[in-house]
This record gives sequence, C-alpha cells and structure tokens, in this order.
Amino acid sequence: MTMTLRADMAPAYAAVPVRRVRQVVEPAVAGKASGWWVRGVGRLGWWSRIRLVVPDPAAGRARGGMGSTTHPSRRTSMPYEALTSTLYTTAATAKGGRGGRVRSEDGVLDLELGKPGSKANPKANPETLFAAGYSACFGNAILSIGQAQGLDLSESTVTAQVSLGNTETGVGLAVAITAHLPGLDPEVAQKVVEAAHERCPYSKATRGNIDVTVSVG
Repeated sequence: MTMTLRADMAPAYAAVPVRRVRQVVEPAVAGKASGWWVRGVGRLGWWSRIRLVVPDPAAGRARGGMGSTTHPSRRTSMPYEALTSTLYTTAATAKGGRGGRVRSEDGVLDLELGKPGSKANPKANPETLFAAGYSACFGNAILSIGQAQGLDLSESTVTAQVSLGNTETGVGLAVAITAHLPGLDPEVAQKVVEAAHERCPYSKATRGNIDVTVSVG
C-alpha cells in the first residue's frame, strides 16, 4: 500500500520556508541577534517561532548543515539554543581513551573500546556510539512527524554512517543519514525526512559544524 499526501497538507508544502523571512527583520547588528521574533510556515505546515541572527560578514559563512539527494545546499549554523527545562539527564565515564572502557552511570552501557575499523577484533568506539545515538534520535523525529501527520511510519529505519577523517585543523567527523520509509510516496518521504532533520536534536547540534547529508533510501 502506498501512502500519499493528505489533501489538506498540500498548501503547507508550497509555503515559503521560515528562513526566507529574514530580510523583513530590522534593525539588527551583524553577528548579533536582532531581537525580533517572527512567525512563518515550515515545510510541513507547522508554525515556527525563531530568533534571527544577522551573520557577521567578517566571520564568513559556516560550512556544514543539511544536504540530501535532492537538496545538496548547505545551511548556516543553528542560532544558540539554551534549555528552558530539562527533560532528561544522563552521564557516562570513559577511562583509557579509545582503547579503554566506557560505562554509563546507570550501568546499562558498559563497553570495552577498541580501534575503529578493526576486522580481527571489532569493538565499540566513539563513532559507533555516535552513529547509534544519531540514528535513534533521528528515527524518533520521523516517528513524531508521522504521528502528527497521520502517517504510519512504524516500519521506518534510519542508518547513520559516521566517518572520522582529517581536516584542515586536525581530525573531524562527517555523517550520512539514510532513512527508509516503506509504503510512503518518495516525494512525501523526502519532505518527512527533511522535517526530521530540522527537528532532531542531533541535527541541530551538528548543523554548521560538520558535514551532514540526509537522503531517503
């Protein structure tokens, strides 16, 4: 069975993205928050409230952010977001770096760590844990959007491919997110995944800091 976009959702998809209303916000100082709050229609029709920041030309445009098979463009980093309330807190302690051991405070996670990419004796490493956390968080964002829009996305899966590599300043990360949304029209699936990329806390935290690409598999 193939799911299609509900008729009452169609106008929302054609709406102007929230970020395009920036030119109407004034006055502002380069590199600082304008102090104005605006409302605009997001990709799936939700009303969003954002505080806009005018980029400092001297700082240059931040790299990274969103990319996909149909939307390869980059986005600037997220405006600073402080927690207004705490929903959950956890902690983990590592000893010995990448060749040591990591244990969560509740004991649920207790792993011996090893060198990334080892075939003879594979063990968990920071990239493994990051990929697991990002994929689960992104998947939950997809489920949340599906529930809000009346779409059954219970069979959806998300794969986060995390790469560790050299950068101009040392070592860095890159992430490729691939989401599978069975039974959903490709165009609708793409919009759901893009909306999830806007909502997912991991995507917010990495936007503008590292290269993150998002696609529908």
